[in-house]
Amino acid sequence: PVTYDLPGSTSLQSFGGAGTLSLANGTLSIASGLTMPQYSQSGGTLNVGGAFSVNGSFSQTAGQIATTGPVAITQSSGNLNVGAITAPAISLNATSGSIGQSGALVTSGLLATQSSGSTLLNHTGNRIAAFRASSSGGGDIGLTNVGVTDVQGITTASGSITVVDTGGISTSGKVMASGGNVSMTANSPLTIGSDGVTATGDIALVATNLTSSGNMTLNGPLVSSAGAVSMNAASNFVQNSSVTAAAGIAVSAGGTVTLGPSAASVGNPVSYTSSGAAVAAPVGSKTSGGGAPTDFVVTFLAQFEKAVVEPEQVTKVVVADPLNPSESGKAKEKEKKGLAVEGEICAR
Repeated sequence: PVTYDLPGSTSLQSFGGAGTLSLANGTLSIASGLTMPQYSQSGGTLNVGGAFSVNGSFSQTAGQIATTGPVAITQSSGNLNVGAITAPAISLNATSGSIGQSGALVTSGLLATQSSGSTLLNHTGNRIAAFRASSSGGGDIGLTNVGVTDVQGITTASGSITVVDTGGISTSGKVMASGGNVSMTANSPLTIGSDGVTATGDIALVATNLTSSGNMTLNGPLVSSAGAVSMNAASNFVQNSSVTAAAGIAVSAGGTVTLGPSAASVGNPVSYTSSGAAVAAPVGSKTSGGGAPTDFVVTFLAQFEKAVVEPEQVTKVVVADPLNPSESGKAKEKEKKGLAVEGEICAR
């Protein structure tokens, strides 16, 4: 193992080995790429003039890593915790554990993560241009970010998904939470791509107008198999796809609501509002039971017309004859057409 703990700066043309590199203080700069089976850092700064990869054990409790090439870190056992890393692209893999962070991640490219447990990257200093994540075991996936982000796909095997961004969010891959909820909050715009969003639980989409117009656009399907779907756009809302939710759909827009020809909503209840006033749901929308929403006026008129034009039914009225002993205990049947009556008075 090699431990670097100098207070100043050291520059190396290259570095490599089959052991462990530990950085505790100072600045270590390596002109070429760096590949190590084990790396630990408790302080200081590591500068790498190329790619940086660790394929066995990684620990970063403090300090900074900055590279000119991509960073690829695999934790072969246990949880993976990363600190401050700046790189053109970052890949994090925890094959048997969870992923967390103690410092900000900054990349102008893709942050890709794979974990067995949860992946929670909620540092307020994160600057991620693109994000893709998956969890193969039981665990949530969460990202807090600043700046425009392209979500290229997020999948949980059993857990929820939460993305909060002070910039805009667009999805170019499927977002799917099995056994959990999906929550996405963005400062405008929030755009759902053609692959859509699927969740066992609730789906909540919010487009705020903190620094720009709070617009939301759906270009892909939203499906909640056991929960509800809520969408809140501070400004305009555009729907070009279907929305399905077992527990109902609620759409609220501070500005206009625009429904494209492919828009449809299947749920119970279904509610759309624009500037606080109710507006019509997409044409062809249905209740979760599969039928079109009931129009009570049309139903009443149809039933009334049916009652008027149907042939008169025959009603049998039983009349007892108390003056004829031979008929005592028996009854005569008379047929009456029209409305049923309570009985008939015998004049005999």
